[in-house]
Amino acid sequence: MRYFLFTMFAILICAIGTVRNATASNAKGIYTILGAGTSSCGSWTANRPYDPGPSPFVSNQHINDLLTEEAWLLGYITSYNSSVWKGDNVASETDRNGIFAWVDTYCAAHPTTPLAGAAEDLVDFLSKGPHPNSKP
Repeated sequence: MRYFLFTMFAILICAIGTVRNATASNAKGIYTILGAGTSSCGSWTANRPYDPGPSPFVSNQHINDLLTEEAWLLGYITSYNSSVWKGDNVASETDRNGIFAWVDTYCAAHPTTPLAGAAEDLVDFLSKGPHPNSKP
């Protein structure tokens, strides 16, 4: 039993050690970035050629990183929709491919910016567009 508890504790410590985080600031103040949002735009750009497209079952580290970054980005937008946006979807005028293309362009111009910075600027850009589902 003690061996089991020790093993579980060791696994927990290792798992906690792998969570990436960083701090950033915006107009609202300083906040903590967790997970793939700490990846640089340079990482995003380097991983994009490995997009598996319709065959997500091919695996290598670039694909794993890319899918993690894409999921993080879509989760950021989902969180923004849930807690900030006064409508259904700030990205209602585009789809995931449009979102990723915007981030591709942004990250090519800002390779040292964290993915979280790209996400922040993306929702700022999207929130200024026409939104038939937004509420006053």
